[in-house]
Amino acid sequence: RMGVPVEPTEEEEEAEEERFYEAHCEELLAVLRSCGPAKLQERGEGGVGLMNQGATCYMNSLLQSLFYTPEFRLAVYGFEYDPDLHGEASRCIPLQLQKLFAELQISVAGAASTKDLTTACGFTGRDAMQQHDVQELCRVLFDALERSSSLLADAIRGLYAGKSTSYIKCREEINGKVYQSARTEKYMDLQVPIQDCSSLEEALRKLVEPEVMEGDNQWLCEELGEKVDALKGLTIETLPKILCIQLLRFVFDVATMRRKKLSEVVALPLILDLAFLSDSGSKPSLYQLAAVCLHSGTAHGGHYHAFAWDPCSGAWRDANDTRVQVLSAKQCSALFGADDSAEPQAPQALHSADAYFLLYRQVSETEVPRVQDAAIPQCLRDQLLSENQRLSRLQRAYDLHRKLLEVKVSHPLAAQRALQRYAAAQLE
Repeated sequence: RMGVPVEPTEEEEEAEEERFYEAHCEELLAVLRSCGPAKLQERGEGGVGLMNQGATCYMNSLLQSLFYTPEFRLAVYGFEYDPDLHGEASRCIPLQLQKLFAELQISVAGAASTKDLTTACGFTGRDAMQQHDVQELCRVLFDALERSSSLLADAIRGLYAGKSTSYIKCREEINGKVYQSARTEKYMDLQVPIQDCSSLEEALRKLVEPEVMEGDNQWLCEELGEKVDALKGLTIETLPKILCIQLLRFVFDVATMRRKKLSEVVALPLILDLAFLSDSGSKPSLYQLAAVCLHSGTAHGGHYHAFAWDPCSGAWRDANDTRVQVLSAKQCSALFGADDSAEPQAPQALHSADAYFLLYRQVSETEVPRVQDAAIPQCLRDQLLSENQRLSRLQRAYDLHRKLLEVKVSHPLAAQRALQRYAAAQLE
């Protein structure tokens, strides 16, 4: 009958698929050669992963952790690139970070490349093959962003900067006065010793516990002109909204004269009251665990991945290079459950021998801002949406590529047996 659509036959569908594949084959193979299959896989439920350039897992874990800080992501999206002010686009770190964050937010790809960002940071191919420290990278990245933009500088200081005072003071009054030397400065992270500590709170208390300087280690007080017994320590004056903590797992072993990694299992509570660090008195100062960068391996090498919490959805993710997985309620319960030695009503905590770099978020009644796609600069958003259309076509071509791929298997003895058969035939 007229007007009734005719369903294509199976042969016609196969022919159309082959034509589509042939039309995109050359472009598909070029992407496979440059990026590998990760970019051509579809975006997973957990979001977009990050490709490992060889030994850049430490960078991937940090970037995913920072991405799930909405205030920081909004500040990065607010950066406005000016070639006269910021130089070449390929060398502009905040611009390349902005592009990467936008890809993580709206790309349909399974994973994004960090090569443009590492190029902007001045990395060489050799640097990408050498693992660096995630805490050092965080400091270098923040410093580069602060120098590039006053907007980013204000945002980073407002989110991550606190104040601390290092002091040395007389243990007792001398002539009715406590002599002391003190210096107050900004900090972007706390470096916390963990040796012989079973929990983060215990380690933080040890951080601010004063060291007694006596005997041969007395303090030379210049004002008095003599050595006296003293206390040397650190006071936390203010805590930031996002507190970065480095657990000092890598130490120098004097006995072996080598660097080693401490394997202490440290309990990291989901909710941590840091009132004991500041002068808040009896008023609680609650912080929520927001991200954990974990290092498995030795002091000489290993692998990083991250657990990152989305404060808007409340979901936890395991970000492991190209693979990003949303953790189920059962997985979260197992991850943050109490260990065997804990009390039955112990608070939820991550017990880990690999946790290395932590982000704790201040608990506040203020609503966490949601990062809408409209926050991405218009020209960048349009560029990525156009790229998504291209990627969707290539992803379809990649599915066909795997379906149409012809695999030839050669037996190691096949050539020898063929020669034997040929020789036997000649002798007949």
